[in-house]
Amino acid sequence: MQKMNLGQVMELMEQETGNYGFRGASKHDLETFKDGGYLDASLDLWDERDCDYQEGADRLNGTSAICITEYMAIDELKKWYDYAKGYADNHHGTGVVLFVYGDNSDYGYDDHEVLLKCDFEDGAKVVAEVVL
Repeated sequence: MQKMNLGQVMELMEQETGNYGFRGASKHDLETFKDGGYLDASLDLWDERDCDYQEGADRLNGTSAICITEYMAIDELKKWYDYAKGYADNHHGTGVVLFVYGDNSDYGYDDHEVLLKCDFEDGAKVVAEVVL
């Protein structure tokens, strides 16, 4: 998997405008990504933060991520990276933050949440793993 630092994330967003986010990767995300470049739509389990993947659960309209844009300064990107890292560490136990893209986006219910979805896919495309 390609790795990018925050400066590289910023450069890419400035060159290719679109819908981007940071996602604190779940174990299911990392298993899914091995099979291709796209993630599944996130589970619609608003009342269960620390839950295992459930195959039959309702889905959101895309992959849940923390919204980031090309207009953010590096310190703001770092803030949202840290927020996503909290999910990766505390909820999923992976320690991995993914930089993801979607052709389409919707607002989520959580603070600064965006739902990203690529055309002809259920979820977001993984651009890279973010490393500091």
